[in-house]
Amino acid sequence: MLVDCHCHLSFPDFSLDLETLLRELKDKFYALIESSVNLDNTQKALETFSNYDFFYFSLGFHPHYAQEFNKEVLKKYADLINQNKKIVAIGEIGLDIKSKVSLDKQKEVFLEFLDLAFQFQLPVVIHNRGFKESILGFLQEKKIKKVVLHCFSQDLDFLEVAVKKNYFLSFSGNITYKNARFLRECVKKAPSELILSETDSPFLAPQIIRGKKNNPLYVGEVIKEIALLKDREVEDIEEAVLKNAKEVFRI
Repeated sequence: MLVDCHCHLSFPDFSLDLETLLRELKDKFYALIESSVNLDNTQKALETFSNYDFFYFSLGFHPHYAQEFNKEVLKKYADLINQNKKIVAIGEIGLDIKSKVSLDKQKEVFLEFLDLAFQFQLPVVIHNRGFKESILGFLQEKKIKKVVLHCFSQDLDFLEVAVKKNYFLSFSGNITYKNARFLRECVKKAPSELILSETDSPFLAPQIIRGKKNNPLYVGEVIKEIALLKDREVEDIEEAVLKNAKEVFRI
């Protein structure tokens, strides 16, 4: 069965067709990991999807929203983790060079959430745009072992470091883009035991529907591309992703 390790079905993009989509997803997926980006989004996600057996949750605070952060958020997240066993990760969290929030504030929020992940011994789902050395340094400083590199879009040097640390590499629809030659090289070299699949819905639609709204059904396109690049059967990659997701998220 399929796994989408990172999606945002609680975003307003799905407000009109969510029920129809959920009916389509139900029998095709072992798990969807709904990833939140701030407190309001976290609460909406949990309220909307907690009753669906195949939904799990990663509680995050995206660097775009870092200015909203305060210590009360950490207390509320800790309470939610204690109350809901389907919360399986912290993220997405990280750093983003395009965020309008100051880098100092982004770092403050990132470090607070790494501490939260360490406290509850949960894996972290990392968002990174432009700060790979800082990201690696903070993960090491906070002694974080279980790491998912969301929407892996880095170079081969970063891949090598990540693999040595046994970080999980979550690939999305951008590996299908015609100009993503460097990224496809990373897929080829990524060990199967560290590969995950995601859509980042509603974003990063694969080439087949590029420019349109993405949804978890298209995680199959990601898996097909991984299989093609690694010269493996699609079923083999599906099984590898499922095994890896079960391991890192304990689902």
